[in-house]
Formats: sequence, structure tokens, C-alpha cells
Amino acid sequence: MQKILLVEDEPNIARFVELELSHEGYEVVKSADGRAGLELAEKGGFDLVLLDIMLPGISGLEVLRRLRRQSEVPVIMLTARDAVTDKVTGLDMGADDYITKPFRKERILHVVEKAITWQRLQKENVYLREKLAGKPQFSTLLGTSAAMTHLHHQIERVADTSATVLITGESGTGKELVARAIHSHSRRRSAPFIPIDCSTIPETIIESELFGHVKGSFTGAIRDKKGLVEEADTGTLFLDEIGDLSSAMQVKLLRVLQEGQFKPVGSNAIRRVDIRFLTATNRNLVELIKQGRFREDLFYRLNVINIHLPPLRDRTEDIPPVSYTHLTLPTIYSV
Repeated sequence: MQKILLVEDEPNIARFVELELSHEGYEVVKSADGRAGLELAEKGGFDLVLLDIMLPGISGLEVLRRLRRQSEVPVIMLTARDAVTDKVTGLDMGADDYITKPFRKERILHVVEKAITWQRLQKENVYLREKLAGKPQFSTLLGTSAAMTHLHHQIERVADTSATVLITGESGTGKELVARAIHSHSRRRSAPFIPIDCSTIPETIIESELFGHVKGSFTGAIRDKKGLVEEADTGTLFLDEIGDLSSAMQVKLLRVLQEGQFKPVGSNAIRRVDIRFLTATNRNLVELIKQGRFREDLFYRLNVINIHLPPLRDRTEDIPPVSYTHLTLPTIYSV
């Protein structure tokens, strides 16, 4: 079932569109506010966005502008005026089509079906080109079980969004492989992928490792050093074992997530970054929250989308059969 986001502040119009599309088998999620609609769209998972131009919060054109920075989901603009300027502006900013109010049922269904069909054909074209080139979708994530198939679908759905992803599972289940697959299939694929294992960096230096420092900020700081957060600018920062991060570092990380800015150790200068955050843990963060060892507000920032990796023992069909035909037996010498 195709999923459509409808961002429309007029209740009667929103209800009419929802009924018509639902009757045709589409799943419709509604929002009456520009900013709230943008947040839903950024989380991904939609096959189409129907976006009114005049909205409270922020305008539909501003929503479109921000959405086009990070997603290729089809967007159809809704306008109450048959104004050429609005239509040209929307199309120039990346809208796929427009519908003028008052809506006609036939027009809505035609435009929606055309946009979704085009998007599906585009995805099929990319898939076939990769297949012909001998490039597997996720060459490092092997397995044909239902769990692995579901995992591949999850990666496909979240890769091209900007949403933060929390990857959970036992040690050895391949959490970093999933993070790399998300990055390599995202719009940030040409930018850096910076992995950090929070459990292996000593507490005394982790702030400097993440945020860098300026010369003279502490003993041994003989020169300015760029931190890994800044190294990941425009790319993806993968924080493995996020549950091991100290309370003080959790506060500093939350600021980067909320505001996209940080200060190097020993500096008062604010630096800004544009980063996609992926995190992973083998621990139960909900239990850590109850124990006061993990911030609840940070958890909700990180857990926008959760991908859980089952252990191999729960998907035994992915265990390859053992072959003895290629084993080399040791040579036995007689003396």
C-alpha cells in the first residue's frame, strides 16, 4: 500500500482528499501545519507528499525548499489560486506537479497515480542498472531469511532521509555494516562516513576526540586539532555503543543534534556542522534511562527510526551449509 503525506490546514479539504485517496487504496497521513508536516516528511517512508502552499507555521514553498535538500520523494503542490507565479515557483523549486482548488476527484487521482507510477519506474530503473552492472544492493549484508529481507527494505526506506537511526542488537550482529549501507545509499554517500566506538575511547579524551581542541587548552595540546564531529561535516557520523557515553558527553551530543553546533575544547567559538547521525548499541537504553544513566531527551532524538538486528541463531536459514570439498588435509609424513 502506497503511503501519502497530506499537508493541508483546511479540515474539509483534507477530509475530502483523504476519503478519495483512501477509497483508492492509499494510506493517508495528515498534517495541518507546515513545520509539523516537514518533520513527518523528513522521517521518510512516504511515496508522495501533497503539500498546500498556504500553511501555518512555515509556508508550503519553504517546506518544499527544505525537503528538496534531502529527499527525492514526489511532491504535488496544492494551491487555492490559479496563479501562474505560484505554480512556476513551485515547479522551479522541485515540485513534480500541482492541483488547483477546488479539487476535482478525477484530477487528484490522475496526478497522484502519475507521480507514484513515475517514482516506482525511477526506482526500478536504478535497481536494474545496478543489477546489470553486477552491483548488489547490500553486498555486505548476506542472508535470504525474512528478517534479512525486512532489514534490506528498512535500509532502502531510511537511507535517503535525514532521520537519525538507532541500530540495536547483540554484539557481532553487524550494526556497523548496516550503518555503512545506509550511508552508501544516501545522498551523503560522497561525503565522509566517520565511525566512533564510544566504549573504547577513554573518558579523559573523548571530548577532544569528538569536538577537537585548540592549542594550549590542556597539557599536551601543542596544536589545534579538528574533532571527528567536524571531520564528518556534510557526511554521516556513526556512534557505536552509544549507551557507554558519559552523562556529560550526552549533554554535549544533544546540543549538536538539536542545534547543529559545538565548541572545541578550550574555545569559545561556536562551530556549525551538517551531519547525519547514526547510532548503535547492544544495551537496553530504556533500562538505562530508568537507572538515570541515559538522558531520555537524547534517546528520543536518536531513536527517530529503530532498526533491530536479530542474532544469527534466530535466523538459522542464513547459516551457510558447511562444505568439505575445499578443505585441505595436512600431509602425513612417515619417518
